[in-house]
Amino acid sequence: MALLTTPDNIATPASGQNYALTTDLAATAGTVQTALTQKANYGVGTTTERTAALGKFPNGAQWYDTTLSAEYRRVAGVWVASSSGAYNYVWANAAARTAQTGMIAGQKGYQTDTDVEYKYNGTIWIPKNANVAYRIAIPVNVATAAETTLDLDASPTALLGAFTEAAGVVTMPYDGQVLITAQAIIGAASGSPTLYQLRVFKNGTANNILSVYQAPAVARVLNGTGMIRVAAGDTLRVRAYQNSGATQTVGEINSDSPILILQYIN
Repeated sequence: MALLTTPDNIATPASGQNYALTTDLAATAGTVQTALTQKANYGVGTTTERTAALGKFPNGAQWYDTTLSAEYRRVAGVWVASSSGAYNYVWANAAARTAQTGMIAGQKGYQTDTDVEYKYNGTIWIPKNANVAYRIAIPVNVATAAETTLDLDASPTALLGAFTEAAGVVTMPYDGQVLITAQAIIGAASGSPTLYQLRVFKNGTANNILSVYQAPAVARVLNGTGMIRVAAGDTLRVRAYQNSGATQTVGEINSDSPILILQYIN
């Protein structure tokens, strides 16, 4: 297509020998929309036009529906409504999120009744920064020189995500990077202890991923933080050790200090 240049040096499709503002701007708009449709896979038009154009667009293409003032994305061969903001979907509640169809891995959603962001991993919606804080209702007796798994509260109140716990073993619900905080206090020393220890293990008790050591003369409070990559189904557990020569109790430092805090970093 031949181009003309306006007095302001703006190139425009040629509609004739002379520059005609209305005619040439209309031609320019049509040319730009055609380019967007063909090159950027983005369409603009009425609901009727969107329906008719479905077969011309690949999956992943977007369309702005001027009839409904809404954005759509072609997913699995159909147009799926999406948000034009930071999220592909916005739901009123969990039921609406569960009923959502047509999503693809990497898309994001926002649930308004809980103010929680989600990301779709190709199988399930994962809440952003999923986390849990496990308490321990009754202090655990730890025999001398015997490492003991701490039995956590199976119904934590601080919870975002699908964490589960049984006999001190926490099952991780999603793949990802997790920030771990383990903290506890060991009862008054007796005998001649040389070591207090708190450790977090992944998938059994063969290899620890977080160790907190403390000489009894320094303090009886153990507190440590670490980072670990997990896969859905991996397990974590907290174990305590002391060698005072007598059984000691291990419990929370105070009412604001859960034994185990886990948070996905995503």
